[in-house]
Amino acid sequence: MARRTGNPLVDILITLIMFALVFLAIIALTAPLYFLIRSFYYKYKIKKKYSSLNGNYKDFWISEADKKEFVDSTIKKNEALLKIKKANKIGEEEDISINMDGRFSRRSRLGKQLRRLIEENEDKAQTYQYTSTRIARLPLERWNDFAALKKNFKAHILALFFWLLGVFGAIQFLITEKIIRLDGDYFDINRWISSLNANDNALILVYLSLLFALLISGIGYFLGLWRGAVNAQNLSPEPPIVSMDNVLLY
Repeated sequence: MARRTGNPLVDILITLIMFALVFLAIIALTAPLYFLIRSFYYKYKIKKKYSSLNGNYKDFWISEADKKEFVDSTIKKNEALLKIKKANKIGEEEDISINMDGRFSRRSRLGKQLRRLIEENEDKAQTYQYTSTRIARLPLERWNDFAALKKNFKAHILALFFWLLGVFGAIQFLITEKIIRLDGDYFDINRWISSLNANDNALILVYLSLLFALLISGIGYFLGLWRGAVNAQNLSPEPPIVSMDNVLLY
């Protein structure tokens, strides 16, 4: 428990710092278990969802039903846009007056017809556009999900490895500097206890070692994200957005 200074603000600040230090210690100590559990989780998800891949765009491409819906909605969207274009052209040729909102005036019979035709087809074009856009992005969205799983798996595996590497490195440093004396027997618990008891700063050294391991694990995590992305790309290439030019190719 931190000793009180008599200044309430300082005492609160010291208490918050102590809680932060304890919180960091808990995170650093439990980090390897967290990394291990998460790596198993992502490995399971990858095996369940993506156990077999062809290594080409077919891995995440849309189904035959989606292809048909994409083509139909794209065609119908283009038909609606063409009707809007023709209606606008007729209105310009017939010199239909334009309202302040940029639309044809309803004061004439032709103006009403053109306005209704344009608005109906605008709604249709928007609906079909939404459908085609949703389907067009499906392969990429599926691949992104696959890539995210691969990145997270690799990130947590490397974070665990780097955490262990950080702990080992910290121990080796303490032994090299003769702060901890084990006389070559790394697995003798009694030597560890007696060596730490003989050092007044043992608790601080253990704490700093854990923080060092946590820092190193962070480097491993971000390195794993990069390696996972590369691994995903090598296993199955990122598919393009679906278009009328490529919808039937895969």
